[in-house]
Amino acid sequence: DCTSLIAPNGTIIDIAIEPSSQDPFLPSKVDFKPDFIVTKSYKDLKSNLGRAGMVYRDLIPGRLNGSYIASHISVPEGGPISDWVHYHIVHFQMIFCKKGWVRVVYEDQGDSFILSEGDFILQPPGIRHRV
Repeated sequence: DCTSLIAPNGTIIDIAIEPSSQDPFLPSKVDFKPDFIVTKSYKDLKSNLGRAGMVYRDLIPGRLNGSYIASHISVPEGGPISDWVHYHIVHFQMIFCKKGWVRVVYEDQGDSFILSEGDFILQPPGIRHRV
């Protein structure tokens, strides 16, 4: 089985995928073992500055070998975010808006929309999106 991708400059990339029950673009599944994890809030928000000026706090240290993301993300200054289209190579990711709002757009899911306080999104693995 082969998939071809064409780069903006015309370069053709052929990707051969061996038949497998495991998606080759996702990390190996990790057996989820319940654990007791406490993550303290950060005192110095600027020291955890991440992509597009957002502040990140991983709620699951190590992300269970990269398979599951649970993060507390905030935008201390508020206002527009200069994010770009991206995706995550994980098995599970969800977004819950605790306070405020954010405009999001997802590949093949229609126009951008507002995620408001109390709203929730379950993101499929690898879906391209922008905040």
